[in-house]
Amino acid sequence: MQKSFVNTVSIISSGKSFRVKPVHIEQGGCYLIQMKDVSVDGLVSTPLSIDLSSVNPGHLLRRGDLLFVAKGNRNYAFVYDSDYPAVAISLFFTIRPDVTSLDSGYLAWYINSDLGQKYFEKHRMGASVGNIRKPVLEQMPIVIPEMEQQRKISELATLASQERIITNQYLEKKEVLINQSIMNLIES
Repeated sequence: MQKSFVNTVSIISSGKSFRVKPVHIEQGGCYLIQMKDVSVDGLVSTPLSIDLSSVNPGHLLRRGDLLFVAKGNRNYAFVYDSDYPAVAISLFFTIRPDVTSLDSGYLAWYINSDLGQKYFEKHRMGASVGNIRKPVLEQMPIVIPEMEQQRKISELATLASQERIITNQYLEKKEVLINQSIMNLIES
């Protein structure tokens, strides 16, 4: 295992800033990923689709890139796992790991782990709304195990995320069923 900094094993860039409000288009566009579209488990809704020609190709995400939520008091990362063209707004940093030495899923797990979160708590700026600056993310120390171990950790983290999603869906459906049963008792 080696200890390194995020910037030595990946390229970090800022999301795209828009001077005017992006316009939704029906076809031939690219996703515009905003804060409302994401959670620690990844995309939770279908993002707005905007004109692909309005986006610099250098801002487009690739499968395996990480999106890091830089604003707010919960800074986390998730892996963009799609081939559909997409761009993230400027509240995100895009992290493109060197796939020869760093697994995307492992890096997302590490950032979201207690180690990563303690680092961000220590370096977060802003009184009411937190902010992680790019140099803080670049200098984040990271332990890099062998690639096989990274992949195993990534797989376990993905399974835990899937379990969390399924459990939440189950609990939501259970609550609806209980509420319907209570309403049926009241109405009878």
